Amino acid sequence: MNISGSHSASSGSSGSGSDIEATCQIKIGIIRFESNILYITFFSLIKFIPYPIIIGFTSGIAVTIFTTQIADIFGLDFKGEKVPGDFIGKWILYFHHFDTVNWWNVIVSVVSVFIIAITPKFSKKVPGSLVAIILVTVGVYCLKMYGGITCIDTIGDRFSIKAQLPEAAVPALDWEAIKNLFPVAITIAVLGAIESLLSAAVFTCEYLIGEVRKLRSEE
Repeated sequence: MNISGSHSASSGSSGSGSDIEATCQIKIGIIRFESNILYITFFSLIKFIPYPIIIGFTSGIAVTIFTTQIADIFGLDFKGEKVPGDFIGKWILYFHHFDTVNWWNVIVSVVSVFIIAITPKFSKKVPGSLVAIILVTVGVYCLKMYGGITCIDTIGDRFSIKAQLPEAAVPALDWEAIKNLFPVAITIAVLGAIESLLSAAVFTCEYLIGEVRKLRSEE
């Protein structure tokens, strides 16, 4: 959503964030559907892409996601200053405001990562991320209610959430927005295919390794 929003803003297209996101998602679906109809699927094309490029793509995505989470991990206060869209600009802003670190946010983040890391040692059937969400949410709630710690933002503090489903509505589509979002839709569709392929490859490798271990244990 951030990609499509920044692209449309720079291209001068109009429309709300929800309309932009819906337009981009529709375009991605059309691209994937058309590729399958023509039997020129992204999966068949991806096998010709050099492996180092795929690693570079996925590593770049990981670094980008990590960068966008730094402000929330450390609870940085930018005092109303707008966060730049580029990678270097973000880090410069982080360093300028690193004296505003909220250590409660850091503790919550570290505990969450720790729970995710150790959960597989006790149970491989329950996702560590789910365990972390439940335990840390309960912990933060207790800190707020009984410990007087109010500096840890929750989703409810950041956003207004209504206890109801949004009304179904057709997004406001216009040709200018479709043209501006087409390169973004292509990028997201290709990256989605790459991620799906890599996930399938990792799952297959883990499954085969598990089968080999079972065979060795039976010998």
